[in-house]
Amino acid sequence: MRTQPANIRQAELAKIHLAKKQLGLDDDTYRAVIERITKGRTDSSGEMTEAERRALLDEFARKGFQSAPPRERQDDWITISPNHPGAAHLRKLLACAYELERIGAVKSGSTKVWLRKFVKKITGVDSLQWLDATDANKVIEALKGWRKKWLIKHPIAENRAAVEIPANAIVKAGVFDAMRLVGEAKGPTDGIRNVLVLLDSQNFGDAQIAAQVAELIREFGERARQALLRWDYRKVRRELLWLVGRVADLDLKIAEGMRAALKAEDGETETAIASARLRNKNTRGDSL
Repeated sequence: MRTQPANIRQAELAKIHLAKKQLGLDDDTYRAVIERITKGRTDSSGEMTEAERRALLDEFARKGFQSAPPRERQDDWITISPNHPGAAHLRKLLACAYELERIGAVKSGSTKVWLRKFVKKITGVDSLQWLDATDANKVIEALKGWRKKWLIKHPIAENRAAVEIPANAIVKAGVFDAMRLVGEAKGPTDGIRNVLVLLDSQNFGDAQIAAQVAELIREFGERARQALLRWDYRKVRRELLWLVGRVADLDLKIAEGMRAALKAEDGETETAIASARLRNKNTRGDSL
């Protein structure tokens, strides 16, 4: 009987780490979520109480984690790098593919499987990620033609309701994307993480505003990533202020909370700049 709690704990920890991998969380985002669940007590899942572990698993479930996904839906994540030269075309292609699933024209357990076969048939290219703009447009037009023919035979399908995505989930997805981008560059990210975790914890009731905020967060993530790669931490600070200003246009109360989070990090920028100058000097052997 004494081993049962330990077994349950290990099973919950295994699910937590599976959720981290399945949701694509980087270490900073993962620890930030744990800190929020434990109210700052710890950033380690191993130090969480039973109630906290269950609350964390519930949080991950709301973000889309499935502890035992159907076999045919495993490895079905389709991601598009923002640095891909044809990213805009690929996003449009995916939108057309998901629309076919919505209206019932495609009944498959895996978007990745059927779409890969379709792309291969139309272009001869084996992977969606290898498509250039010309081939992507060929696939898009083929998908549009498929949709048009299907709706001629099944006109009522066009009115089928799409699955509604909660507003908060839209913002959380933007936060995850931004943290993933920032995680690709080395540098101090505490100020960034504090602001993004604050946005992640907000209650957004309007899906349209949530979508606008999510896009702003993603844009900020790419801009902050570029600044971190150049060790330009003042630029990171300016990008954070830019994000606050843009969010203020949509929700002033949330923007005020972001400003408060930034004030707590006032000393971080100068410390980081001094550290970067010393690192540059030691690397290049010259004076700054």
